[in-house]
Formats: sequence, C-alpha cells, structure tokens
Amino acid sequence: MIFLGVQRFVKRERSTQAVERETHSAFRIFYQGIFANALNPKTALFFFAFLPQFVNVSRGNVALQILFLGLTFTALGLCRDGSWALLASAAGNRLKQSPVFLRGQRYVAGSGYLGLGLATAFSGSRKNN
Repeated sequence: MIFLGVQRFVKRERSTQAVERETHSAFRIFYQGIFANALNPKTALFFFAFLPQFVNVSRGNVALQILFLGLTFTALGLCRDGSWALLASAAGNRLKQSPVFLRGQRYVAGSGYLGLGLATAFSGSRKNN
C-alpha cells in the first residue's frame, strides 16, 4: 500500500488520456440492474417484512393491495435512483474535464494508500499476558 501511495504521488498522468472501455446498450444495463435487484435477498426481506403492515384485509383483495404497494415502491425507487444516476453522470463528466480535480484526486488517493499502508505496517499483533 505504501508503494502504491508513493507511486500515485510520483507518477504523472496526462489528463488527456482516454480510457477505453467496453460500452453496453442502455437496455442491457437496465436489465442487468433489474436482475441484480430481483436476486437481492434484502429486497425480498423488505417486501415480506414491511409491506404486509400496510395491508388491510377488510379493504378487499390482499394480493392486489400488495401488488399496488410493490409497484408504488418500485416506481418511487426508479425515480429516486434514476435521479441519482443522472446527477452522478453529469457530475462525473464535469469532474473528468477538471485538471484541478484530477490533480486533487491523485493526492487524496495517494494519501489514502499511504495512510492505510502505514496503519497496517505499525499495527502489529499485541500479546496480552
């Protein structure tokens, strides 16, 4: 970690370097997100533990009430997470073009690596007698 921290401080990177990465369609990314959320056990636990508290048996079909609450939760989550994604994308594009941010990022990352490396190096095992 110390080596990585020192390397981060010393190594000069050109800010104009383009990072090549594989791009996927928005459709594929969207369905990968849905697939990951559908397999998330925390999501199922939330729906089984939280939503039934808002179902009133005397008001009609329980399955329909659960469906409505689930769809409402999903729509609100889509709006919230979509807003964060758009905000993060816009901020990321701006920050990638800022030489001040890129320089600061180098120093923050280098300091983090150095700090973690030094903390690891000086935290030996303590024997309690």
